[in-house]
Amino acid sequence: MLGRQNIAIRGHEQKDSNFMAMLSLLAKENSVLRDHLANAPQTARYTSADTQNVIISIAAKQILDGIIDSCKRSGVYALIADESTDVSNKEQISICIRFVDRKEDGKHLIREEFLTFVHADKGTNAEELTAKFLETIQSVSLLVNDMRAQGYDGARVMSGHVSGVQTRIRQVNPKAVYVHCRPHVLNLCIVHASKLPLVRNIMDTMQEVTLAFKFSAKRLLAFQKQLGDNPVAREEMGRRSKLKVLCETRWASRADCLSVFVEAFTVISI
Repeated sequence: MLGRQNIAIRGHEQKDSNFMAMLSLLAKENSVLRDHLANAPQTARYTSADTQNVIISIAAKQILDGIIDSCKRSGVYALIADESTDVSNKEQISICIRFVDRKEDGKHLIREEFLTFVHADKGTNAEELTAKFLETIQSVSLLVNDMRAQGYDGARVMSGHVSGVQTRIRQVNPKAVYVHCRPHVLNLCIVHASKLPLVRNIMDTMQEVTLAFKFSAKRLLAFQKQLGDNPVAREEMGRRSKLKVLCETRWASRADCLSVFVEAFTVISI
């Protein structure tokens, strides 16, 4: 439950952790657990951080095995991967698969599932990334020959037709067709379109107005008051009570920011 709800399991003190709080709550309705927590020896209580890590590892393996079993029933799959630097300055590769889950009732469901993070400890050149991809695929008992597509961004190290990752994998399995990530393509289109003077000026003006409200408590309070007095704008904005600040990197999200700005324009212009 803690993992599904994305809640931290441990805290600064073991006795005050979410894990122990959840056990204590369950113990109120479970006499066996209540007796165990109250009377078990300190060395055999099995609530330590090491035990929690073992439980997490077992749960992760169960989830991963279920994903792999569904993928194997499908027969073929697509590999989706990307790399990024995390907060500890390590190059992490996220590896996912996409497949058609064939249900017993005859229904088919397209699934994209995360498999694992892999540390690119030997570099991020095409040769090393290819080795990491193939090693990970084989470690989870998937066959490279069952791969029918590869989905990456358009970086040369990934998409290069001479020595890129996609080319190296196709040397192993010629049926694994490379597909440029569609959201990345859309993002690039919006980036180039936003360089037009008219679009650029609109976005810059909208960002200045949004920040003027964001960093002024008085302006924000006045905006929310005017919004409360304008039923049409309030209905169009739904539950929103603030303008959205433009994201510098996620260009596709700018459409939502522009939509909110247009919906609130009658309030902003007062």
